[in-house]
Amino acid sequence: WDGVLRCIAESGFAGTELGPVGYYDPDRLGGLLKQHKLELIAGNIFEKLHEPAEMPAILEKTHKSCRILKEHGARFFTIVPHIAEERVATAGRPTEVQKLPDDRWKQFMQAIVQVAEVTKSYGIQCTLHPHSGAWLETEDEIHRAMADLPADLVYLCLDVGHCAYAGIDPVKMYRQYASRTPFLHFKDIDGAVLERLQKQKLGFWDGVSGGVFCPLGHGVVDFPGLLRAMKAEGFSGWVTVEQDADNKIADVDARLQKPFECCRLNMQYLRSLGVVDPAAAKAPDASSYMGRFDGSEAKHASPAMAAMAGSIDSKGKEVCMMATSTKWSVLSSRMEGLVAELSELVSNQ
Repeated sequence: WDGVLRCIAESGFAGTELGPVGYYDPDRLGGLLKQHKLELIAGNIFEKLHEPAEMPAILEKTHKSCRILKEHGARFFTIVPHIAEERVATAGRPTEVQKLPDDRWKQFMQAIVQVAEVTKSYGIQCTLHPHSGAWLETEDEIHRAMADLPADLVYLCLDVGHCAYAGIDPVKMYRQYASRTPFLHFKDIDGAVLERLQKQKLGFWDGVSGGVFCPLGHGVVDFPGLLRAMKAEGFSGWVTVEQDADNKIADVDARLQKPFECCRLNMQYLRSLGVVDPAAAKAPDASSYMGRFDGSEAKHASPAMAAMAGSIDSKGKEVCMMATSTKWSVLSSRMEGLVAELSELVSNQ
């Protein structure tokens, strides 16, 4: 995992999420964060909150994560509902999904509140992350959750890739919940792969292994439009640049190098839209970015996270004229990125 931090730093990113409790050695984490000039930004759980019997273990993991997050000054904790067997087969086909009965939905919401109350006790803001193949995926479920959950306790971590996977316009969704969205995940969806999955009625894991999550700028998400919306809403904060991937790769080195390559490509794309390091912008000789990947206990999606500190250069390229390139198939993990100052997006809007 120390090699992971090194790769993130070399990719040009400035922060990292904690990932699964136990992935980073808490006794060494602080020193390595300082060595690589990385900030710890957030933690998360990817758990079955819809199962009441799981709650004691979930709350214990939340406490363990929050203790580390608080020690290193992290701001966010993200609840990611786990994949549900009843939903995995219909991911990406919102009209076909099975819904939770009202009593189970109520329990699901109560479980989210319980976790959020724990994170609040540590001074950490809780965000909720809708996820393909989970009980919180479709547009109506997102609206319902936002209505049912206390607005001053549970915020939204809008994953624009999972929105697109579920047939949701992420720019429209962001605009609707901008005031409740302090933290986003950037991810892209290969439209051709998604169409094939839908026609053949294939499930979420088929999508992951089939490359439905593509590098930024190669899919259907309108990132220039999203950045314009974020600018209009005055967003200033952390953003996760994320790619779910199949981690069933025999080559151990490839499990590190492919996410490393992905980090570089996504950073190149973000820079093509005018995203720059605010520290470097103030000091022309400084050009470093930093970030991170991490491993996961998940069977299929291996999160490799990296965080990017950035602002939008008012002298940057017009976002509608962004460069394009051939599609690149990647089995990588998850990254995080920072868009810290969006007061000046691009000169031509």
